[in-house]
Amino acid sequence: MANAWCINAISCDWCLIQTLQQLDSSNIWVWVQFTAPNPLDDKRLDYIKYTDKNWNTCCLSWENEILIYATNWTIKNLTLTNDDTNEVVNVKRNDIFWSNRKKTVVRYKTWWYPTSITDWTLAVEELVQNQYASTWYNVSWLSDWTTYYFSAFAVAQDDTIIDMQSKNITTDFFWWKYQKVEYIQSSWTQYIDSSYIITPNTEISADFQFTATTSQQMIFWIWQDNNTSSWINFNVYIWWSSVRSAWLSDWTSSNSWNNTSVSANTNRNKFVLNNWTFKIYNSSWTLINTTNTKTTISRNATHSFWIFARREMYYSNFRNLSRWKLYWFQVKESWTLVRDFIPAYRKSDSVIWLVDAVNKVFYTNAWSWTFTKWPNI
Repeated sequence: MANAWCINAISCDWCLIQTLQQLDSSNIWVWVQFTAPNPLDDKRLDYIKYTDKNWNTCCLSWENEILIYATNWTIKNLTLTNDDTNEVVNVKRNDIFWSNRKKTVVRYKTWWYPTSITDWTLAVEELVQNQYASTWYNVSWLSDWTTYYFSAFAVAQDDTIIDMQSKNITTDFFWWKYQKVEYIQSSWTQYIDSSYIITPNTEISADFQFTATTSQQMIFWIWQDNNTSSWINFNVYIWWSSVRSAWLSDWTSSNSWNNTSVSANTNRNKFVLNNWTFKIYNSSWTLINTTNTKTTISRNATHSFWIFARREMYYSNFRNLSRWKLYWFQVKESWTLVRDFIPAYRKSDSVIWLVDAVNKVFYTNAWSWTFTKWPNI
């Protein structure tokens, strides 16, 4: 006789997933023990279909149909997601159990996964099976930009751990308030105070494009600091279509120019300036020119530098404003990133400034009018 009946995997909405096993007709009405394979051990299984001696496909009656669920309790589908708006982490998971189920416990910590149901901070203790399998449980009071390690434990009636599943997530609640854009553009009336003091170990790099190359167009500049025994002149700017830079520590030294030609709205460039060299690149990071700085500095500045303008302490904060596009701007101190300025606007009122991704600060336009923003990222 032909194969008589099958063990099928059926989803919870009664759709056939696949046939798992076919058995001979002689086994009909005989007890069969079957272990569902992973990952189907969380699906319904049935004994419903067989072929009779006339090769007709038949189904058992509803009264005789047997539904089988997995008998080993497992934690499945542990999911963690950021909810930036509410500044929480959402937790969902599903447990497959038999009569030995007591509860599910989810805990977390910040350096490695919890290893027991009492290890570190409790997220949720679930006494109702799969209470948070389709809806989220919100874990609040978490720090921003921190990696959290979660473990979900299946706990039996005798309080032993039957199964565990772990997953981690890094929170990022800051960015829901802001929208990153490709670049922001100045128009001679804006500048950003970096709030950063230049030191002998400072390195600055940026991605930029000038929209005007006549006269002086400042990327950034701190000039003529008020310590007259050791002037500081630290800058990158355009002088009549040529990119120039200087890092000087005395008033009498001449500047060390890097005369890389640029055209308005044509050349997009990157640069890196430290206490030794000024390097300028094209948009693909191909080196175009290198210039040694004229002298090195031996002390910290006494005032922060400005972006989009020149800060002249000697002339009471004279502002030499500029017109250009900024794609990103970074500051490193002894090779450690301390400012990562990203063009963005605040979603609540569309104010366009720079976000520092390192310290999670929105840096304001310190002068008049407003920046122009371009496509969202």
